[in-house]
Amino acid sequence: SPGEAQATAKLKEVEGRELLAKGDAFKVLGNNQSAEAAYTEVIQKFPELAPLAAARIKALANGTATVSTATPSATAIARIDTLVREQRDREALTEVAAAMRGNSNSRELKDVKAALESLQASNDIYTELQKITEAGLGRVRDCRDLDDDERAREFRDSFEKMQTRFGERARKPRTLFLEQKYSDVQSSLSAARSDAADLCSELNSASEMCERKSEKAGEKSTGVKGFGISLGGGGDKRKAQRYRDFSESFRKLADQAKAHSK
Repeated sequence: SPGEAQATAKLKEVEGRELLAKGDAFKVLGNNQSAEAAYTEVIQKFPELAPLAAARIKALANGTATVSTATPSATAIARIDTLVREQRDREALTEVAAAMRGNSNSRELKDVKAALESLQASNDIYTELQKITEAGLGRVRDCRDLDDDERAREFRDSFEKMQTRFGERARKPRTLFLEQKYSDVQSSLSAARSDAADLCSELNSASEMCERKSEKAGEKSTGVKGFGISLGGGGDKRKAQRYRDFSESFRKLADQAKAHSK
């Protein structure tokens, strides 16, 4: 499908940019041979990024970087990038702390630390949002077993779109970090919290829908009217109770999402 093709293309771009970042890390360490090998691999595997890789190879040919010219901060950042690329974020934080003990005034290291903390926080939020959204989809399926109406289908579509969006956005901070766009990583954390607030709102709307359906199912059905009296049967108490349970379940999920919006 078009959506799957777009997601695949985006993932491929992320892989290519991570390989570019790997080459950049080698360059910082003065290992120009390994840097050129990484850039060449980008040209071979990721044509859309070939101009960027070719420009880096040209810069290598004109550069004079060596291991001895790499600053302590740059060397530490290169190690941290490797750990982040391998998704070893906790080890990367330990590496930052160790580097800052010997260079506590480094602006670079402070920026890296703040971005890494934002990356980890953003990752934690999206991991939880994915779980909450999946639970919300389960409740929607239960609701549709009772009444497969248009509103229930709208909630299904909404949660499925959120699930896809959260998966895509969860990968973005890592890519930004490896591109050394540290301020953008911190902005991604704000976006994650905003997504949590959006999910909370949608779950509360689903809860309200179920509450209304519970009230409707529990209403008495009116039969013959006359002489000041109404004759009729009671509502579907079992169905009303199920909708009350669904409403409460959605509300609890909304509270979980809200906790990640702050």
